[in-house]
Amino acid sequence: MGHLRQVSLAMFLLAEDNDGWMNGVNASIYTNAWTWDYHWQFRMTNYLGGAMSIIIPYSTAGCPSKNQQNPHWNWPPYGVNNMFSGWGHQPMHRVSETRNTARVFLAADCWYPQPADPTTFDNYVYQPYPVHQGKGLNFVMVDGHGEFLPVKGGLGDNASPWWRTPPKATDWYPYNGGGWPPPYTSGLWGD
Repeated sequence: MGHLRQVSLAMFLLAEDNDGWMNGVNASIYTNAWTWDYHWQFRMTNYLGGAMSIIIPYSTAGCPSKNQQNPHWNWPPYGVNNMFSGWGHQPMHRVSETRNTARVFLAADCWYPQPADPTTFDNYVYQPYPVHQGKGLNFVMVDGHGEFLPVKGGLGDNASPWWRTPPKATDWYPYNGGGWPPPYTSGLWGD
């Protein structure tokens, strides 16, 4: 959890320096072609200094429970809420737009850099050699607190907290019910 908190602190600083934006374009939509310059991992260099190894692929420097035999070994150890970081999911939001800061996640244990749906988290815990022995994942919420969310049920049950966090859908598209079909009812992604 310590490295994830460090990454989250760097994300807060990045957002503070960019009027609440973390997506590299400082707007809710991309007006030009998306490039790697916008990617949150490449925008973190000034904020993590020499600790960049905690967010790069092929490294256990980030999450110590990540095993080299894990199928996602070649991916980064953390993902940032796609509603803030983008990667083709629009409209994006400023971190400062978040009303329910204790419920909406900023960053989490995840093999995919911009998790956009609960299956990206399932794919990290329901696999051979999972992180945290497949018992759950660490999340840091927008208010800065860290939380270990335990796995519930089995693969396909859609019962873990990243699937079902009240209050069902949010006001932010596509998580407002207009973009995601049931059983997805998580308020982790936005307000």
